[in-house]
Amino acid sequence: MQPTSSFVRDCLAIDLGVAEGGHPKADYAGHLCVHQLVELQAEKTPHASAVVCNRRSLTYAELNRGANRLARYLRERGVSGETLVGLCVERSTEMVIALLAILKAGGACVPIGPTYPQERIYDVLQDSQVPLLITQKRLLGSLPQVSVECVYLDKVCAATRNMDPGNLMNLSAAGKLMYVIYTSGSTGKPKGVQIERRSVVNFLTSMRQSSGLEARDVLVAVTTLSFDIAGLEMYLPLIVGARLVIADRATVHDGRKLLGLLENSSGTVMQSTPATWRLLIQSGWKGNGKLKIPCGGEALPAELARELFHRGASVWNLYGPAETTIWSSLYRVTGNEKGVLPIGRPIANTQLHVPNQELQHVPIGTEGVRYIGGDGLARGITEPVVGKLAPQLKICIDRIPSLWGVEKLPSGVGKESVPTTVVENWASGEVATAAEPA
Repeated sequence: MQPTSSFVRDCLAIDLGVAEGGHPKADYAGHLCVHQLVELQAEKTPHASAVVCNRRSLTYAELNRGANRLARYLRERGVSGETLVGLCVERSTEMVIALLAILKAGGACVPIGPTYPQERIYDVLQDSQVPLLITQKRLLGSLPQVSVECVYLDKVCAATRNMDPGNLMNLSAAGKLMYVIYTSGSTGKPKGVQIERRSVVNFLTSMRQSSGLEARDVLVAVTTLSFDIAGLEMYLPLIVGARLVIADRATVHDGRKLLGLLENSSGTVMQSTPATWRLLIQSGWKGNGKLKIPCGGEALPAELARELFHRGASVWNLYGPAETTIWSSLYRVTGNEKGVLPIGRPIANTQLHVPNQELQHVPIGTEGVRYIGGDGLARGITEPVVGKLAPQLKICIDRIPSLWGVEKLPSGVGKESVPTTVVENWASGEVATAAEPA
């Protein structure tokens, strides 16, 4: 699978961006991978509860040992540095074991929603050319006829119980791929966004600092793995020693069941879209004064933001395209917002700009084109038509205008990009924000 055009880390095609300026440089463990951070946490709190789904639960030690065994099995099947491994399974504790096992083996995950239409699953498998697909026997009827080796998670976990449970030698540098997430392509076919391991570590480190997530927290996960924002839910609690509670598919789509899970699990964090928060409210949710509410994936209306503000401990409006590793900016809701919410500060080691056609920052109150740069930039994007950029994708150069090294923007950027109104400018370190499009 090759990225289209000559993408490099500081030149990436995207179609959305945000505000003027950038977050100051921040240190993070860029030499480590996510699975190594989880291993360190397992050593620190081996007997603490790590993952819960329905009646099944795993301690950190059990999670790490299970992932190690499966990783050894995957290596025996040929998985090594940057081998793409498809993952199409139901939501469960074993799903988390599989995620970590792919990383430990050295591979890169290609998550596939088990509820996807067969045509979309076929397109993803064909474009990615994964040599191995981790799935479950009961999902075979949902899968298309494709020439790929299948590993059945429900059988393999039992078959690997006698394998060495110790940590494996790490085969993946921080610059290796961690996952390829497929989003809607410009041609109607899915496109694959290639994200490296260090980008995810930077993201998680920044979100840990911004959200204040601690070992005593309980994160309720509701997002499908095929949506990149699930990365926050799957990994952030596991690198801080918190508990990850996974809502199964039926619970995610049933407001009353989800409300029951949120209350019975004593959840203190739940990330979701505005649509899911509305579902909860309509199902009778009165609020939780201890609940942190990250909200993204869709524009957050001010009236919903105010309602959530009065029902939880804190509310965050999150923004970012898949091409810049999950979230690129965050804004803490004050409860006084009206109209369109700001998208807020860039996360650590991220630059956000709104320049005009001459690469100059536009004045307050005027529109420009959003650009994003920094450590979260994807390695590249695949498209069904190899070697051809999709027409709506724009070149984002990871420099402020005076350092970009180009005289003007690529042709067509202004008229094709989503306009953004700048409502604050960077001055003396002040935050810059840009309004979401209506």
